[in-house]
Amino acid sequence: MVPLRPTHIAEICSTLRYDWSITRTETDMRKPRDFDAALKTLTERTKAVKENKRRQLGELVVATGADTVDIEILAGALLAIGTATAAQRSTWRERGERFFRTTPAAEANSPGGSESQS
Repeated sequence: MVPLRPTHIAEICSTLRYDWSITRTETDMRKPRDFDAALKTLTERTKAVKENKRRQLGELVVATGADTVDIEILAGALLAIGTATAAQRSTWRERGERFFRTTPAAEANSPGGSESQS
């Protein structure tokens, strides 16, 4: 057997390129994902979004004065939206945009503000 000299060892090491990534991936394990916590977080966010939507709808009803209208009239008006023409929807959209840009009192006093656009 021939004794190994430092130069031989250096040559052997340079020719042998050990892939350390294989060993690293075998020993490193992924953290387990907590699906229950993620699901709970998403459920809480969903509830918060729905509650926010309900609150904003209630504020809109009060701000427009629709809370003083009979429930049957309000339901009929909402059902009419489904059968509205494109021109009616466009008119309603413009009025809605004006409403959000101005105060509700200014919208009620504007031309056509108190009459129905159906």
